[in-house]
Amino acid sequence: MVEAIAHDVEGVREMPQPRLTFACELSSERLDDLFADRSIIAGLRALNSRVALALAAFTPERAGVVHRLNDEGVPVVAIPLLSFDEGYYFTADNFLRAADRYGEWKAWTDEQRLVWDAVGLDIEPDVRVYQQIADNPWGVIPMLLPRILQRGRPRRAAVAYAGLVARIRADGWQVENYQFPLIADERRAGSDLLQRLAGLVEVGTDSEVWMLYSSFLRSLGPGMIWSYGPEASAIAVGSTGGAPDIPGHPQVPSLG
Repeated sequence: MVEAIAHDVEGVREMPQPRLTFACELSSERLDDLFADRSIIAGLRALNSRVALALAAFTPERAGVVHRLNDEGVPVVAIPLLSFDEGYYFTADNFLRAADRYGEWKAWTDEQRLVWDAVGLDIEPDVRVYQQIADNPWGVIPMLLPRILQRGRPRRAAVAYAGLVARIRADGWQVENYQFPLIADERRAGSDLLQRLAGLVEVGTDSEVWMLYSSFLRSLGPGMIWSYGPEASAIAVGSTGGAPDIPGHPQVPSLG
């Protein structure tokens, strides 16, 4: 994930040094092994970068990694998630469970005395949709087609997640969310079709990160960055460490 904001200075467009955030989606065991390597933490500090941790489980091992990063002065973003059996991501339909999950994460945070730089909301389609695409893309059609008629769905989700964002801010954290760039096309067109079909959710946060993964879409990736990147406040550019620890997730080549 790369955050880069362009500024105009006396008519000259400048691009400051981007701040890097490395998102990490590993199991507790692999996560602990990764950050046991002192050179990893030294590299993060040298780059003045952050770590965004995907948290589908709130375990003592994960808390230990957060404490280690806190002690080393590496900012950490928390991304609370559901269990894989519950669909993993926050979605347009499970906003009540997402709010409960945030409460569970906060209780864990208070109990373990963890320090966070921000809270990230990863609102995407249910992970089972991605599994269906990997197994048989044609099977996605009957899953998504009925959503065309659910016209109130995007608004309900937007209102619910706006309330969650307000709650997180009231608890003292800034909020960022991770968004498919197609939402920009919907905004320009004044449409909500993709929100109904794909479950995209319009929610205002302090930073919206557009997912422009050049490692996933190898031929299109750079074009996506050039097309959407200039209007984004932050972009996710791709994987630098292989696939996450999600059952059935395809393996993708890593960026250098």
